[in-house]
Amino acid sequence: MFKLKPFVETKNTTGLCVNAELTQVSPHLCFIQYSLIGSLHFIQWTPTTSEPRRCDDLWQHTCLEAFFSLDQQANSPYTEMNISPAGHWNFYDFSAYRTDQRRTDHVSVAITSKNQTDQALFQVEIKSPLKPLLLQYCGISVILEFQDGEKSYWALDHISPRPDFHNKMSWTLISTQRV
Repeated sequence: MFKLKPFVETKNTTGLCVNAELTQVSPHLCFIQYSLIGSLHFIQWTPTTSEPRRCDDLWQHTCLEAFFSLDQQANSPYTEMNISPAGHWNFYDFSAYRTDQRRTDHVSVAITSKNQTDQALFQVEIKSPLKPLLLQYCGISVILEFQDGEKSYWALDHISPRPDFHNKMSWTLISTQRV
């Protein structure tokens, strides 16, 4: 289980707990469960859709994210997943740090949720049938948009002077064994 930290503690983040757990079933399938616990009524939620689709710029609102790579070198490839709690998603490949962003076509992402007054659970399924996922290092992150317009950036660690989920030095080793 990964405990995420807010970049800055504010009145909206006080008392919130954001966790994630990654389970790799095979080189082509993994699950990430995100849990948010606390006063969730301040969060701006996008209405759930019955027809999730690929969308860009999901990070501009409440968004669950994950980054995957085989190493922590800035000049090596990695992938980024964005998924809205509403169900819209996208997956991108990068050739190096924030370089050559392009949509990943061989991946599908789905989300299920269980929401209660003070707890929200999101189970994200990532399938990549044609190409193995790069699951050696990961960066798990969450962007929360609050009803007052404030945004909060949660990650495993924040080593940059501004929120930067693409910085692999704040990622973690998830496995030293290949599945």
